[in-house]
Amino acid sequence: VVLLNDSIGFMVITAVWVIKDILLVVYHSVQCQMFYTAVEEAETVCIQLMRKDCSGTQIREVGHQTV
Repeated sequence: VVLLNDSIGFMVITAVWVIKDILLVVYHSVQCQMFYTAVEEAETVCIQLMRKDCSGTQIREVGHQTV
């Protein structure tokens, strides 16, 4: 009986550990996606500002530096 209780306790602890790991992966994936979206938005705004404030030659020069 004691061995069965230990086995069930171990299975519960293992299940909780696996669920925690899955939740952490999901959380970090969501955070990475949010960061990636913010970077894309910043890049879009930067391009819009360059088009507004710079001549065509300046935009091409900056574009070649980032590639």
